[in-house]
Amino acid sequence: MQAEDIELRVLGSDRKFLESIVLGAMKTYYVKMATKVAVYVPNSGWPNVWTISAYRTPRSLDSVLLDEGIAERIIGDVQKFSVSESWYNQLAFLIEEDTCCMDLPEPARHPSCWLWLDI
Repeated sequence: MQAEDIELRVLGSDRKFLESIVLGAMKTYYVKMATKVAVYVPNSGWPNVWTISAYRTPRSLDSVLLDEGIAERIIGDVQKFSVSESWYNQLAFLIEEDTCCMDLPEPARHPSCWLWLDI
């Protein structure tokens, strides 16, 4: 999906009409997208960045052919992932901090030194 820009101008002092059109379009879009599943692909231009490739209508789990027990394992993994947000946020913070410290000497890269370095 390619992003597009649009520029709208209003001649006059009251822009409520234009705002209502834009807000109505946004509301319609978000209602439509709430029933879709986003399919992400790796972005070739940026490492560790994912881009939405397409939107698909969700399928019933019964319509997917999987070996015995696979569906339950996938559902369990997704549920575990969704309740682990704070762990992933902390991990991302540590990775970002470590990346920022790459030009520091090896002992200073250790997390126990980060407070001392005021990073």
